[in-house]
Amino acid sequence: MPMANEVVWQNKDITSKVMAEQLKEKSLRVYGLDIPRIVQVLPTNLPEISANELRLDNLFLLEDGTLAIIDYESAYEEGDKVKYLQYVARILERYRKEGKLKVKVRMIVIYTADVREEQVSNVYDVGALTMEIQPAFLSKLDSNEIKERLQRKVEAGERLTDEELMEFIILPLTYKGEEAKKAAVKEMVSLAKGIRETAVLRFVLSGIIVFADKVIDMETGEEVVNRLMMTKVDMILQEREDRAVAAALEKANAEKEEALEQARQQKKKEVARASEKAAKRAKNQAIVAFVRDKQEDGVPKERVIEKLMRYFKLTRETAENFYENA
Repeated sequence: MPMANEVVWQNKDITSKVMAEQLKEKSLRVYGLDIPRIVQVLPTNLPEISANELRLDNLFLLEDGTLAIIDYESAYEEGDKVKYLQYVARILERYRKEGKLKVKVRMIVIYTADVREEQVSNVYDVGALTMEIQPAFLSKLDSNEIKERLQRKVEAGERLTDEELMEFIILPLTYKGEEAKKAAVKEMVSLAKGIRETAVLRFVLSGIIVFADKVIDMETGEEVVNRLMMTKVDMILQEREDRAVAAALEKANAEKEEALEQARQQKKKEVARASEKAAKRAKNQAIVAFVRDKQEDGVPKERVIEKLMRYFKLTRETAENFYENA
């Protein structure tokens, strides 16, 4: 569907930026590709030679200086090799315009579990030139073993290795059939919610979009991107929250000191009483302001209560009373 593809490409533009830094130094060996590590993610929009613009799936600069075009296919068609030649030609054209003529390109095709190795011919010989692709067959990966291993580690709160992260983002393509792939995407997105490190979570979500975009429908693609964007929002809200707490406590301390200065002119007993009362009032005002701010932002009640207990050293009962009466 054109509308779905449009959304997928828009999402891929967003998520590719997230992946660019995270993919550096990563290896594709877990996919069965014996190639050097990735050092840079390059733009995938290619210069126009005919009337239409051509976009490939992924373009990487590898540590040996070669360029790796990566395409994902769920079926083998001999005619696809003409498309691959166009990819190579347009990349060479891009670098020719930059004055770079000695460019070495790898054409890598990652076949989903729907394609068997014996179906594929790696060489395309048209006489004037011969192109050889480097295939990877995800049918060789044990989907259930990988999923169960990743699930155990995520649920246990263990850190995933670089190899496991690469398995995580490609796993949906290791299943046969479009519906199975779509179900796997949703399952892996759900599992990703258990990843505690925000940077790792963002890499995994963006990787699912970038690597499995051909099998993600519009609804699922938007759901993944929304989750991805929420991690960014959470980071921004956390920074804002930290500043708000610091400002509230600073104001409370300032009011306390002001009350103490005034109270020093009074009797010793009155000083202690006024100080305690002013500090408590200022703290209560800060807490109420904090709670109202969180309520307006739509932060869940339980999360607000936990933060009250942590930041203001309140008991759960006291925190709940503040929340209900703010």
